[in-house]
Amino acid sequence: VISNADLALTGSGPGSLTVGGEFNLSLTVTNNGPQDATNVLFTGQVPDLFGFVSSADCTFDTGTLECTSAMLAANDEVTFTVRLSTSTVGTAAVTAEVVADENDPDAANNTVTVNVAVNAVPVVTPAVGGGGGGGGCTYNPNSPADPTLPLLLLVALLALGRRQKTHA
Repeated sequence: VISNADLALTGSGPGSLTVGGEFNLSLTVTNNGPQDATNVLFTGQVPDLFGFVSSADCTFDTGTLECTSAMLAANDEVTFTVRLSTSTVGTAAVTAEVVADENDPDAANNTVTVNVAVNAVPVVTPAVGGGGGGGGCTYNPNSPADPTLPLLLLVALLALGRRQKTHA
C-alpha cells in the first residue's frame, strides 16, 4: 500500500518595502491528506537581493533556505517564518518547494513564488516659491531650521503687547 499525502505550499511577504528594511516571509505547508506526511522538507531559494536575518525553524546556507518537520498530520498545517533584510533596490522572488516521504498525488501545489519589490528611499523636496498654489509650507526633516515662523510669532507678540499698552 502506497501512502499518499497531498502537500500544498503557500507563501506571503510584504509585496514591496523600502531599501534597508527587514521583512518577514511566511511559508505555510498544508497536508491535505489523506495520510500523515513524514520527513517534510521545505527548500527555498533566496536571491542575493535579500539577506538572511533569522528563523526559529529554518536553516540558511549560501542562498538556500531549509525548513523541516518530522511529521505533519493529515488536514494540518505548519508555518515557517523567515526574517530577511534588503540592501539593494530591485525586484526579486523567493521560490520554494515542499516534499515528504509519502507519494504526493498533486505535485502542482508543492511550489510557491513570493515576489518582493525593494524601492529606493523617497526623497522629500521642499516647495519652491509662492503663489503657485503649492501651499507654501513643506516639511523637510533634512533641511536646516527655518527662522520665519519664530520671527513671525515674535512680531505678533510685540504687536499684541504694544496694543495692550495703548488701550490701558
